[in-house]
Amino acid sequence: DLDQVTLLRCAMKKITIIFIILILSAAFTFLFAGCNPSTQPSDIVNSYDLSLSYDKNSHTLSGGMRFYFVNECEEEISFLLFNLHANAYREGASYPAVAKEYSSSAYPNGKSYGNISITSVKTDDSALNYEICGEDENLLKVHLSAPLEQGNNVTVEIMYSVKLANVRHRLGYTNRSVNLGNFYPILCYMENNAFCEYPYYNLGDPFVSECANYNVTLICPESYHVAHSGSKISEQKNQDGTTTYKFKADTVRDFALALSENYKVLSGTADNTTINYYYFADSKAESTLELICRALITYNELFGNYPYTDYCVAETDFCYGGMEYPQLVFISSGLVREQYVSTVLHETAHQWWYGIVGNNQISSAWMDEGLSEYSVMLFYKKNPDYGDFDTKLKAAYKSYKLFYDVIKDYNKNFDTSLERLPDKYENFNTYMYLNYTKAMLMFDSLCQTMGERPFLSALKKYCSQYKYTVADKADMINCFEKSFGANLSVWFDKWLGNEAIIG
Repeated sequence: DLDQVTLLRCAMKKITIIFIILILSAAFTFLFAGCNPSTQPSDIVNSYDLSLSYDKNSHTLSGGMRFYFVNECEEEISFLLFNLHANAYREGASYPAVAKEYSSSAYPNGKSYGNISITSVKTDDSALNYEICGEDENLLKVHLSAPLEQGNNVTVEIMYSVKLANVRHRLGYTNRSVNLGNFYPILCYMENNAFCEYPYYNLGDPFVSECANYNVTLICPESYHVAHSGSKISEQKNQDGTTTYKFKADTVRDFALALSENYKVLSGTADNTTINYYYFADSKAESTLELICRALITYNELFGNYPYTDYCVAETDFCYGGMEYPQLVFISSGLVREQYVSTVLHETAHQWWYGIVGNNQISSAWMDEGLSEYSVMLFYKKNPDYGDFDTKLKAAYKSYKLFYDVIKDYNKNFDTSLERLPDKYENFNTYMYLNYTKAMLMFDSLCQTMGERPFLSALKKYCSQYKYTVADKADMINCFEKSFGANLSVWFDKWLGNEAIIG
């Protein structure tokens, strides 16, 4: 019967299609089984609500903070510990914020001091006991009224004021700009169910923090333009000559601002991100905006898409080349053009390496600094109109070799290892050459060893798998090993230790 044959063929066709779908489904399940899902923004539970007011006459930032905290530890917690980074600017600090090599550049008008003062701490309208502690008055310990069990939450309100120093640094003011980085009490990083305590080392970036959500209100004189982390929600002029800004930043490690009465602003877009460039001395501002856009597009392609809708770059008075914050970077106004370009590229790369994927910048600075430096090289390789990859790489090898040979002439036991605290390096120059240049050359060597395609595949895996977390070296190495298909632990040990020969 023809109809029966037709029905049988249709039935067999349906069975075949269903079988193929089942096979494909099983294949996808197999491929992605065992991959750790990346943390999503909805998983971020801690939040900071900051209310700030800046007085330009006294150079004082007055603030209140409501911090919402959920105990995700396996043990109960009886206190919260916050970093008070602003106290590194006070007179007599054991760990002053500015490295001595940069003192004259940071303080062109002579030494100046600042600090943070805590005025009250409470929860549910009840005062809480607190103490300023740490090696260098760098910690705020808030004693909870009752132990906080796993899964439970508490909201702590902290009132404080920050006196700014006249300094060209992360936190301070000059006659052209106000830098507000690391100004508020921020929860210390937790590891193995305990808070980590670090002083404010002035070598490198003495910071490590988990992602949180931020709602920030800033009142400042209406003459200021404000570069910011996060997204600007509103801007309202007040009758008293001030402006009230509201910002929101979800799933970021930190929050910073840069203010200036001299700012001009250029805006552009790169893929799905709005870019705002704040500048006051850059004579090639249009070219800089184009560079920022090109950098974001290139890094999106190389590492994975930038997950935020806004990115601000702020030219500012700063004694170092630049400084990275989530969705905001500082670029020093004192750089020559070639340095300005490379600094923009380096700090933008930090949006991935430190921003999206965190790490302990104190003990493992090579993870974000070295990788950001090599990201700059990869940018040049993709965009040769900005610089020649081979020429710049050869110059880096030559520079490191010269540095190493000179040091070895008078210090036969010179230590080139990378996994150590900042105070274990001989000086600022050594710290920079090892964590920036040597680490960058390590990633170049790894790229040559693996091949560019597996190397970039590993970086995308690393970014996707550990986004919004604080990764360690084992996490990074694991991604490279999976992409390469071979064990790399001995290779990394040699480079991170004192055995790698570069030349």
